[in-house]
Amino acid sequence: MVEDLLAKMLANVTACQCLMVRLAQMDDEGKLGDQHATLAQAFCTAKSRETLAWGRELLRGNGIVADCNVARFFADTEALYSYAPEPTTHRIHDARLRRALDHISAKLDEEITLAQLAQVAGLSVFHFAHTFTRAMGVSPSRYVSRVRLEKAMAEIAAGKLSLAEIAFKAGFSSQASFTRAFYRTTGLTPGEYRTHRVSDLPGGSFGR
Repeated sequence: MVEDLLAKMLANVTACQCLMVRLAQMDDEGKLGDQHATLAQAFCTAKSRETLAWGRELLRGNGIVADCNVARFFADTEALYSYAPEPTTHRIHDARLRRALDHISAKLDEEITLAQLAQVAGLSVFHFAHTFTRAMGVSPSRYVSRVRLEKAMAEIAAGKLSLAEIAFKAGFSSQASFTRAFYRTTGLTPGEYRTHRVSDLPGGSFGR
């Protein structure tokens, strides 16, 4: 139970970090717009709320003690989530895309189709694909693949599952296709990434 929650928390933090890196790249390229920042804010604050809720669950009664900082961080995140302003011209589309992003996060272990996401967002398939790509900088299918790889990275770091199991959970038809996609994104094979993560930990192991 504890290890599962820690792996989920790490996956959320990793996803937010990767998104921030991509936003910085877009800013350097002069492609960053208000809609990107707004959606990134919505995604990261939602993930922060979820992660802090899990932290509160792990700490039980200590989760509300000031020394643990969980309650303070949760209050700060709630303020960002609830009261941060959104550009008026993007508000409707942002709300619909936020629903699609939440659906992707909730259904990562299942098949996710463009038609499903368009239905969740309340848009036609064509309109949704165009709006999503313009807002996020990548197509829906590429975004789903990226998020799945980010989750796979967290699960590799957690060390609980075999690479074949992680590939299957990430929606790949084979470990070979997973390895190719992982290498294109990170420059490392999943096995090499796991080795690097192990060597970075105290004692050089996952604690098994």
